[in-house]
Amino acid sequence: MSAPDDFAGALELGRAYFRLESKDNPPVRVIKPEDGLMVLFPSYVGHQTIPLGKSSTPRVSIAFDLVPAA
Repeated sequence: MSAPDDFAGALELGRAYFRLESKDNPPVRVIKPEDGLMVLFPSYVGHQTIPLGKSSTPRVSIAFDLVPAA
């Protein structure tokens, strides 16, 4: 299954995996990919990527944790 072209490859923030059974609709933000864009958010924020579908362009995702120095 692929997403409509205007959302393919986008990052969705706000829908937490543990709320899948929830009856309410939490606010969701969809961020479309663009060259040079970096999105930083706390890991506890629900997030997922919307599938690209068939594409010859690779998806590059880099995940890391920042820990403040004491």
